[in-house]
Amino acid sequence: MQKQIENNIKKFRYSVEIRLDMGEAARDWNEFVRKVIYNTDVLKDTEFDSIFGDAQQDFMDLQSYFGDEGVGGSIGAIEKLTSQLAADFAEIDEINRTGWSDIYGKDKAQAMEHLV
Repeated sequence: MQKQIENNIKKFRYSVEIRLDMGEAARDWNEFVRKVIYNTDVLKDTEFDSIFGDAQQDFMDLQSYFGDEGVGGSIGAIEKLTSQLAADFAEIDEINRTGWSDIYGKDKAQAMEHLV
């Protein structure tokens, strides 16, 4: 049972790492857009670009940490996974304390499998 918990935690960590890597890729793309596209001669002289261009890209960078798949959704992927993990642990704790969970009944194995 302990090995299964360790495997589920590894899967969760890999999922978080993938989402962080995707966020890093989004930030790299934003940097490319900032350097190559927004700094062309046509846009370089516009007041909007000089005032808001970098701020907009920086904001998009920030959203890649918290937004759903880097697009700035209402709850980020990491927050969503963390919340799910906490809820699953709470259900497992409930099974351990009382022998029953409102979601999983007495099926602790199913609750542990859902940790992924």
